[in-house]
Amino acid sequence: MSTSVGKDTLLEASSANKAKRRLGGGGVLKMTLDNTRHRISTTLSSKTRTSWCCCIHLNLPSSGEEEEEEEEEEEEEKKKKKKKKKKKKKKKKKKKKKKKKKKEKKRNEEKEEQKEDEEKKKDEKRKKKKTSIIPVFIIIYLRWKYRHWKEDTDSKLNINVPTGAKRGRTGEFEVDEEEAAVQEEELLGN
Repeated sequence: MSTSVGKDTLLEASSANKAKRRLGGGGVLKMTLDNTRHRISTTLSSKTRTSWCCCIHLNLPSSGEEEEEEEEEEEEEKKKKKKKKKKKKKKKKKKKKKKKKKKEKKRNEEKEEQKEDEEKKKDEKRKKKKTSIIPVFIIIYLRWKYRHWKEDTDSKLNINVPTGAKRGRTGEFEVDEEEAAVQEEELLGN
């Protein structure tokens, strides 16, 4: 085999069988050599009936094409990096929003608890005021009512009430002697 250096590199093989086995009868192949893509065109031509010649033309990229490919790869990498950054930013924003929502919920709950506590305290104060004032008046009224009711019932039932007697705070009759004498004189005079 012999090689000639240039843009088109020519490789020659002397055996037709080898060429057929390797190339499968000719055509266009795509290979990667040294991590760079090259287009390889293959042709089979006959020099004689017994021997075949395999011509493989390697279209090596020029320096300008390599630079363009490198630039394209760099641009793709930049785009990927930008996408990753955007995704990270979105994730951070979502996390911040979640944290804000949690904080707002906690604040709202605390405010509601404070309001409820204040309302409970106010209700307790109101109840205390009501219980401190109202029962006193009720008790006084009931005592007064009971006294009058007892006097009325005693007079209706003709219970022996001493003359000039009035029911005192203890419920027992208290006799005033002067009033008793006056009442007796009135009764005797009638």
